[in-house]
Amino acid sequence: MAVNIPNNGIQNAVGNNVYTDLVLTRFPDYFDERSGSKLNPNMLRWLNLTDYNMSEHVNTLQDGVMALQRVLGESVQLPADLVKPDGTPLTAAEIAALKKTNTVKARLDTLERKNFDKRYGGPNWKPDTGNTIEEHKHLGQVGGASKIDLEKEVQNELPRQNIDLTQTGTGLTGANIYINATNKTTIDSSVSDKLSQKEGGTIQKNLTIVGKTQTRTQREYDYLDFAGTVTVDNQTLANSCVKSDATAETMFISAKFSGLYYGRYVISIRAKTDKQINGNLLQIATISKTGDAAESITLKGTDFKEVGKWQNFYLIFTHEPNVANGEGEFRVRKLATAEAASVSLDYVLIMPTHPAVLDR
Repeated sequence: MAVNIPNNGIQNAVGNNVYTDLVLTRFPDYFDERSGSKLNPNMLRWLNLTDYNMSEHVNTLQDGVMALQRVLGESVQLPADLVKPDGTPLTAAEIAALKKTNTVKARLDTLERKNFDKRYGGPNWKPDTGNTIEEHKHLGQVGGASKIDLEKEVQNELPRQNIDLTQTGTGLTGANIYINATNKTTIDSSVSDKLSQKEGGTIQKNLTIVGKTQTRTQREYDYLDFAGTVTVDNQTLANSCVKSDATAETMFISAKFSGLYYGRYVISIRAKTDKQINGNLLQIATISKTGDAAESITLKGTDFKEVGKWQNFYLIFTHEPNVANGEGEFRVRKLATAEAASVSLDYVLIMPTHPAVLDR
């Protein structure tokens, strides 16, 4: 027979941090134990025919059951989204049937036994678990494949570092881009054939060429083509020239050329010296080829009119057909000298002869 006590059956209250009205159980913060720091005196074992039930014993049981219900929530056996696999809502009858047949265990089994990330395994995975990462679809979906639609799902411009701009077979180059929507000529072919290499073309305005030209009647060479010490000189067009050694031989240039019309040509050089020695100092020469005669001119230091002043010198030569497909060869060199005297070279030109150059 239960004893009526003033505290309304909560004599052994242990306090509940979460549900303050359920003071006879510690759950869900802690378990209710029979010993130790989590001891709940209402959970001690009772003996038949010896002990008797008190109100707090029944109340403790009620508190524990209510705490479990609050932790689990209502309709815990139902899925969060009450819809069918095709997305249509479940009917009231279907929901009632699920309540009677579905269990929390079944829902846990779904979580534990399904591979929710199809990318990392699960060849037998099926999209039957609701709104999961595997069921994410893109607007560009075609059939069963999910594809990104660049017009609908992508924003902002692609930065340059995300484009393959390497000069390789996979890099984006002018060879891949057309000039406009109606012309199938690529930028690459257009730039390469601005004036057709095969058919020529028409220049309707002035043509300015900053660099050197190589034509059927002319060749140009500057300090970039010469051996020697590059020196800054603002009295040259390129602001640079090449200077020889003071005593040793310096081969400024020894070059072959082809594609010139056959006939009489002149090699024109622009040079200066830092000393007008009496001995031989500079030589301009052509190399003997079949059909061509070796021709040369040797200049003394005294052939320079003034020390440190630029002056032009010329060699007239004949260029004729030979076994090397019209190939010619020439050289310009500063000769070895016992007395120190350096020569600086600005440029070398090959062009057809003109009477003006005969007054060397």
